[in-house]
Amino acid sequence: MDGGSGTGTGDALGADGGDARAGNPRAEVPVVTERGMAALRRKFGGDEMSDSRGITRARLLTRFVGDLSSKKFGAIVFGYEGVLRDYGGGHTMPLKEIGAELERIMRGGIKIGIASRSGPESVAAELRHTIRPEYWDDTRIGYCNGTDIRALSDAETSQSDANNDHIEFVTDAIESSGMISESDVTSCESQVSIKNSGSAGVKKYSADMIIRAMAGAGAPAPRSVKVFESDGYIDVVPYGGSRYEVVRRTKLAIPRDRHILCIGCRGQWPGADCELLAHRYSLSTGTVSATASSCWNLLPEGEGGEQGALSYMRSMRTGGSSSNSDGQGGWFSMKM
Repeated sequence: MDGGSGTGTGDALGADGGDARAGNPRAEVPVVTERGMAALRRKFGGDEMSDSRGITRARLLTRFVGDLSSKKFGAIVFGYEGVLRDYGGGHTMPLKEIGAELERIMRGGIKIGIASRSGPESVAAELRHTIRPEYWDDTRIGYCNGTDIRALSDAETSQSDANNDHIEFVTDAIESSGMISESDVTSCESQVSIKNSGSAGVKKYSADMIIRAMAGAGAPAPRSVKVFESDGYIDVVPYGGSRYEVVRRTKLAIPRDRHILCIGCRGQWPGADCELLAHRYSLSTGTVSATASSCWNLLPEGEGGEQGALSYMRSMRTGGSSSNSDGQGGWFSMKM
């Protein structure tokens, strides 16, 4: 990823991209730079590259980066918190640079999806200050962890499609468990949220604790609901609710031969983006999953959140038509 430096795959991530089948001996032991090592440490831990396991892992990085760089993407689905919006970053909405990059991409005919833990009352207002009105119809938002999906231009009243039969029961069970303070619990028709920030930023609860509290009180978990953590909150949503549903909806708006790139923050359960980043073509601005075929963090050390999202977006090179009149629409590729 060039990150503004003009470097290509080998310089930025250290994967030489050679093909052993073509007789390239360098492909036997991929050369990994410091930035590539950072990606490998996040995914697998450790620094050893001389043994067979290290070489295999370097090849997995090479394969992922090469695959990502060779595809034509017709859409991007972002997580919101920790990606387009850094809570605790000292400002009240996404950076102006975020809005500028989103509009640059959408001008190329690329569809955008965004998945948030919050409802439309706050997220829609922030995004409407960030994205120009002419793009609202083509921006699909998954509010309340994907239980309520609609265009940014739609009204802010709830339109949840999820099965909410258990939400009231879950709320009562959590509040009556004795393990969770009632003052930390809020609910709407599509999710239960537990405030999870104590003094000095110390977490008060965990996803496992919430599951135990529900089970102890007889709530219908975990088969009927799912539990996710994000910065400062733990959310309980109906089992049918998913941030990945934003990917499915967005896929309907692009040609069948185009791919979707997902960018999130928390890729390992109970992280809120774990389902989103299980998508084959996915990048993290924060934590990653253990799956080698998806959910890599390819950012430089110390970079994440909004700045990480900007780096990823600035690596996108748009092409094709900016309209769908030819049945193809726009696309972008990743300059890794």
